[in-house]
Amino acid sequence: MISLKNKEISMVNRKKRSKGAIELRKQAEDKIRQNAAPVVKDPMDLSPEETLQMLHELQVHQIELELQNEELRRAYVALDTIRERYFDLYDLAPVGYCTIRENGLILEANLTVAALLDVSRNEMVNQPISRFILKEDQDIYYFHRKRLVETAAPQICELRMIRAGTQYVWVRLDATAVRDESGATVFRVTLSDITERKKADEKICYLSFHDNLTGLYNRAYLEEEMKRLNTERQLPIGVIMVDLNGLKLVNDTYGHVAGDKMLNAAASVLQKSCRKEDIIARWGGDEFVILLPQIRKADESAVCERIKDKCRHVYVENVQLSMALGLSILDSMEKSLETTLNEAEGYMYQQKFAQVQSGRGYVLAALLKTLGKKSFETEAHEMNMQHVALKIAVKAGLSDSEQSRLKLLIKLHDIGKINLPKEILCKKEPLSDDEWQVIKKHPEMGYRIARATVEFAHMAEDILAHHERWDGRGYPHGVQGKEISLMARITSIADAYEVMANGRPYKKAMPEEKIIGELKRCSGTQFDPELVEILLSVLDRDH
Repeated sequence: MISLKNKEISMVNRKKRSKGAIELRKQAEDKIRQNAAPVVKDPMDLSPEETLQMLHELQVHQIELELQNEELRRAYVALDTIRERYFDLYDLAPVGYCTIRENGLILEANLTVAALLDVSRNEMVNQPISRFILKEDQDIYYFHRKRLVETAAPQICELRMIRAGTQYVWVRLDATAVRDESGATVFRVTLSDITERKKADEKICYLSFHDNLTGLYNRAYLEEEMKRLNTERQLPIGVIMVDLNGLKLVNDTYGHVAGDKMLNAAASVLQKSCRKEDIIARWGGDEFVILLPQIRKADESAVCERIKDKCRHVYVENVQLSMALGLSILDSMEKSLETTLNEAEGYMYQQKFAQVQSGRGYVLAALLKTLGKKSFETEAHEMNMQHVALKIAVKAGLSDSEQSRLKLLIKLHDIGKINLPKEILCKKEPLSDDEWQVIKKHPEMGYRIARATVEFAHMAEDILAHHERWDGRGYPHGVQGKEISLMARITSIADAYEVMANGRPYKKAMPEEKIIGELKRCSGTQFDPELVEILLSVLDRDH
């Protein structure tokens, strides 16, 4: 019975044997047959003691084999653990690893490299690594590899590798030359993704040489280029100094967002007017400089004409773009490029001075056009005010120049309303207390706008005071009596008369007798009593 059971166990064990175990048994049997003497006696010749000793030895060997099998099993488990750890450390490492043969073919690569380049590992193995390097950067890799072979020392380089066939990533490549098991030279390579760092470096480099608002080069870059270009080979070099007219006015009238828009519009005009090789830089707040290396004499003035022509078609907040330009040429090395720049600046200021009077008209027209679109300050209102104000001025004995100044003040007195909300300016219902506080800001806004321009600066104080009262209860500063300028006092009474005589959507026009009564009632409180008397005498004479 025991023998039968042993046979069954033997059959099961035989089925479980691996090919390796069968091979080992065959080798063992072959070795026994090769021995000259038999290993054991004939079992029939063994004594009972010898039989027991043999059984004991067999049991010992069986236990030894079982222990060896257990040790082998533990070794296999440990090997599996090592393999898993290798997979974690190598294939899933945060950096890419690959091995490259001396001929440049990839021998092996981890999953991180494959993910970095968005290809499978099978597509990489036995392929030249140069296939995955951007064409423009392959010289970097070949020089890196040459140093690695010649020096046998670790080498580092940074280059762009192709990702997904069309894109690229910046990679830091660390390589070491070693010998493999066969003694052949191979390169162990580590690849780290440095794309974000490169982008940050490029941004820092860009900002260090470019104006953040317009994208043009900045002054620091231009000064370096002037040193580089100051050679005879670049002659003749044209230098254009550009000043953007009206920037301060636009900033103070429409806000700095509009001012930035004007600067960008100016930068666009300059770029479209110049050649690709020309260098355009923002020199200061409202100034630009253009360097024109190797410019032909016929093209020097043509650039300035193109700039002027393009400006005629560009508007920012109804203000036409305008630039003062100064051109100077460096045609010999007897003077420096810096001297040429100073000459261009001088010519620019000459042109700017000549443009003051002509610029005054279009700037004023632009401001009034904007104001008319969002309020009741129409051309008819202005004409009616001027009609009344000039009657007072003539009667009061103002000179022709003072009358001209008064006419300009009436044009500009409410210019500060440009920055007020349209819904308040055009409201037909009575204003709330908060809305009145907003309205009361316009004299100070108008003051800042006038101060921003040379041509209107002399009107600033009159604009500021045109809502002050004779009794000191006006705004914004509560000035009283003759501390208020005469121009402001005349403008105040002319403005009130025009509103009463012609009405507004929120107020009906008043008959003449009621207007006269209102003027008398406010004489000495809101209005200068002498000016009220003059106006009443003018009205009485007209009737």
